[in-house]
Amino acid sequence: MFLFINSAKNSKNEIILFKIDGNRVKILTKKIFSGKTDRLLFFLDKILKKENITLKKIKAVFVVNGPGPFTAVRVSIAIANSLSYALNIPVIPLT
Repeated sequence: MFLFINSAKNSKNEIILFKIDGNRVKILTKKIFSGKTDRLLFFLDKILKKENITLKKIKAVFVVNGPGPFTAVRVSIAIANSLSYALNIPVIPLT
């Protein structure tokens, strides 16, 4: 299970939970929402509960590191780094 976070688009935030089966990527859940990035954790929690998945099942976090709104990207990176530290998983930056 992998997590993708993107807040580099103006006023659009994206969270995707996906898994990789061989050469195929299977998207389990995708949430796009407008507004501030302070809702990222709220929607991540909602997605995990909907899919009945615990944080411990996430193997890596992909995060878009820009270009984009400075604060939004910074919040996304902070969330990715926090999850990385807490779960001992890698963060993979994307541009």
